[in-house]
Amino acid sequence: MHGSGSWTFASIALVMVALSGTYPAVAQRIGSPTGHPDPRPIGMTPEPYGLEIYDTAIAGRPILEGDPATFELFGFKLGMSVREADRNAKRLGLHFNGGNLTNPSFDGRVKMQAASLLGRNAGSVPRVLERTSMTDANGHHYLLQFLPMEAGATLSSITYIGSWDGNSPAQYLAALQAKFGKPTSKYTNTESLDARWCSKGDLLALCDTRPAFGAIGTRDVNLVLLMGNRARTDLDHRIEVRAASVAATERKAPAF
Repeated sequence: MHGSGSWTFASIALVMVALSGTYPAVAQRIGSPTGHPDPRPIGMTPEPYGLEIYDTAIAGRPILEGDPATFELFGFKLGMSVREADRNAKRLGLHFNGGNLTNPSFDGRVKMQAASLLGRNAGSVPRVLERTSMTDANGHHYLLQFLPMEAGATLSSITYIGSWDGNSPAQYLAALQAKFGKPTSKYTNTESLDARWCSKGDLLALCDTRPAFGAIGTRDVNLVLLMGNRARTDLDHRIEVRAASVAATERKAPAF
């Protein structure tokens, strides 16, 4: 099957936005004040983001063939905390590309939604890491995206843009299959590669509801590992439920 699903191209588009430095104006920017690459190894866990300082057991989780939820790219795994991702980035010697994006934390979003239900101003809210981009010594690019879960920012997407390193598309696909098992779909010729690993139960045309992995290659190689849309939808639902509960508790009867 030739061609690629929108989930893959959407993720790669986010990479190109991050690498070009055209961040959304509403996002809080930290890091290098000039927006130029910082020559130091990246640091994803500055002091203001203490909510992100926690560890999981995910780093030691084995890869299961055909199960994208367990896949890893260069040591990055879905569900990692910021501290774990930061630790792996330092192990790889990656360098920070000028700025992180942050979003309100889980509790911050609850506070904002509850305030909206109550017709109040939420005021300031805590923020956690949402996106960071990095480059390795060979000029290959990495984009990590996080969701604001209850425990803190949680790694939900890993995108890599690199080179073929002298391999043909068929050789590159063979290496991917040796690590991750048989893909749900694949297409390769002498110049390009398009392969996807979907979670069981996901239709190929909708290979983005649950965790998924995709590999696209023409001039560059693009690898994308995603947690899937359901994770964000479920998160939004939990925030709505919590906010409604908070608003119900804080609601005051009219007094005249």
